Amino acid sequence: MPPPPVPPQRQPSFSSERFAAAPTAPPAPRPTAAAQAAVDNRAVQLNPHNPTYHSSRGAGPQQAAQQARAAAQTRQSVSNR
Repeated sequence: MPPPPVPPQRQPSFSSERFAAAPTAPPAPRPTAAAQAAVDNRAVQLNPHNPTYHSSRGAGPQQAAQQARAAAQTRQSVSNR
């Protein structure tokens, strides 16, 4: 018995079939909670407007808060020029 005939390829019409979006890549994997916490901690420690920045450099809690307020005021005075 001969093989069944192959149906002809259907050409896409001038509709959305022809211009359909290409398949997208799967979303990037979400970082684990520990990895995200490490990124957040690093961002905080590099932000001079946050008391943690100053405490990670040896300032006590009150001194760190005071230095962060001073940094924020400096930023405001610079941006108001």
